[in-house]
Amino acid sequence: MTFQRLFSEEQLIELAKPPARLAEEALARGDLERVRGLIGEMANGHKPLHVLGLHTLARMWGKYRNDFGEEPADRMLAAIAERLTEQWAADWSAHREKDTIAAITSVYRNQAGARIMPSETDDAVVLELTPCGSGGMLHRQKWDERHPEWYAPFSNGTPLACRACKALQAALNAQCGDRIWTTENAPDRSGTCRMTFAKQATRGERLFDGPEELSATRPAQALARLDRGDVDIGGLIHEQHREWQPWHDFMLCWLEYTFAAFHEAGGYDLLHRAFLECYETAFFPRYAVFEQWSDTERVQRSAWSWYYHMGRIRILEEEHRFVFVLEPCGSGARLFSGAVDAPPFRYGKPLAPLTKEPHELSFGRTDFPLYCSHCAATNGTQFDGLPLIFVVDGHAQLHPGMPCRQYLYKKGAPRQVEQRLLSQINRETVAPAQPLEALS
Repeated sequence: MTFQRLFSEEQLIELAKPPARLAEEALARGDLERVRGLIGEMANGHKPLHVLGLHTLARMWGKYRNDFGEEPADRMLAAIAERLTEQWAADWSAHREKDTIAAITSVYRNQAGARIMPSETDDAVVLELTPCGSGGMLHRQKWDERHPEWYAPFSNGTPLACRACKALQAALNAQCGDRIWTTENAPDRSGTCRMTFAKQATRGERLFDGPEELSATRPAQALARLDRGDVDIGGLIHEQHREWQPWHDFMLCWLEYTFAAFHEAGGYDLLHRAFLECYETAFFPRYAVFEQWSDTERVQRSAWSWYYHMGRIRILEEEHRFVFVLEPCGSGARLFSGAVDAPPFRYGKPLAPLTKEPHELSFGRTDFPLYCSHCAATNGTQFDGLPLIFVVDGHAQLHPGMPCRQYLYKKGAPRQVEQRLLSQINRETVAPAQPLEALS
């Protein structure tokens, strides 16, 4: 059956190119104005994913505290933190202090909106986060006042997300047997934080050549060179989207372990409620944004999102939708394949279950990777009346290494979803679309 294509195969390949590759091509042409513009895109390309992940985490932690109490929430954060910091603790204990500090710094440096001012003495490495891009940013933007049901501080006044960061510090310090990693939050709404690493085996040594080694992102370094008239920036922009992988992968594991805490506490039914209240509410504004874009923008922005998700993609066009073939998906598939190593993640370990019970959130499957449950939840809300912009085939990736598939429906396409996708999440029909004003 033939249909009127919107894009040729060559155009789809071009739309799928990440900004870093486009910048390399512009650099080869000598189009420095275009290079500068793309570097700006690269500097913020991960922001939507960062914001979605950060708010999902905070809202789910807040819900867990509301449902079970502050002490159980602290125990949950502590159990997760122990898993997340195991490798850092092993490296520090093996006297790889510079590597440990650099690894932790890379997590915080690559948070959207973060700014780091480092300094070093004989006794410590200090990072001034001005602001911190996670807990500090949420506090700075007054989310605890806007939505106290999720973001309210703990009873001792510690902001919600900062409490999770404190759990990381406590876990690392306990495993290393000393007070190594500490933070001081500013008492105002600036979102600033002083992070200190107390040297042990390296006391008296200089670990870093200068502030830029810890603080400067690759886009910032590339722009600084261009400002000096130096166009030798190819190495800084090549596959730049991988620069934020330390925070991306750390956040993936933090999310998966949080999902597992809900699953352990109340099975898929409780986890489903958490997704609807916490993940879907954070994802919700993206529907309105997508509805404002043309099909060209929708395809390109979706492709870029997958690249910043550490994935590889091919794009196909069908009559009513585009198909993103993820080879692999850079989040759930990499977790499923054991390809996330910083922090190390393997299914079958504590807080990392392959779930046994068939459920709407497992696409009706057994031995299902828990992280991917949030895709099933999103399918459900879309089939219940939201735009079909992120429909996932939950049976495309049955085993580690298999590609996953995501469908992006064209603007104005009929709300028609084949029965095989509906039945994966126990649906029989697709509800009519909600009016656009309901999405804002």
